[in-house]
Amino acid sequence: MDDDIQLIGAGLREYDPDQPRCRAILRTPVHETDGFDNPYETYREETCVRPKGHDGGCRATRPVMGWPGHRRISALLEAYLTLRDEHAEQARLLGMSSEREARLLARIAELEAGNR
Repeated sequence: MDDDIQLIGAGLREYDPDQPRCRAILRTPVHETDGFDNPYETYREETCVRPKGHDGGCRATRPVMGWPGHRRISALLEAYLTLRDEHAEQARLLGMSSEREARLLARIAELEAGNR
């Protein structure tokens, strides 16, 4: 689960409007002619949309994030991490191991399910 959260956090960097952008120019062939006396090629030049210092190759487009968007996902991720840290601190103060805590929560869920 924590690995997934870290991947989400890293992936959000691509969509952060406040991140400085890579300035590399991508040159993409648009049209070629071979059968004429004077063959030519036309290119489209675009600036990379990825953050400055990104891993992997440059891209001219990003996959659409869609709903709910960068700000909302960032806020949800931050809230989750804060709650997780608070929960771990409470368990530590109570002297509970994570395994014992997980067993206790499972037992509570069983009892609640039996009361329905």
